[in-house]
Amino acid sequence: MRKNRVLFAEDDTFCQRSVGRYLNISGYDVSTVNTGGDALRALRSHSYDLCIIDYHLPGMDAREVVETVRKEGVNTPFIVVTGDASSDTERQARGLSPLFFFVKPFDLGDLRAVVDHAVGNASKHEHDSQQLHAVNG
Repeated sequence: MRKNRVLFAEDDTFCQRSVGRYLNISGYDVSTVNTGGDALRALRSHSYDLCIIDYHLPGMDAREVVETVRKEGVNTPFIVVTGDASSDTERQARGLSPLFFFVKPFDLGDLRAVVDHAVGNASKHEHDSQQLHAVNG
């Protein structure tokens, strides 16, 4: 069975590694990039089931990346994350119609629940959680 492919565009190395590792362990095929330009190139050249993108990336911000790929017909769903809790950034990010908007730091379990739901793995995650709970009693 094919793993769902997730692109994670994040310039903070610690966040990129921890979220990427967590999603890999959770069964996703995760690719990571550091800049808006790299995110744009990745979305143009590969098919992803989901893109998690930091709003403030070097080179191009999430708005520029999302607007560009949508004009080109790439319909990858997006989750926007940011360390900037300002109302202006939130308004701009939500204007992109993301599936969800997270302000860092965020709970990895909450992110996984949204990712699972976005790619249709919600019932699998709930089943895994029920099995784990049964084992750990």
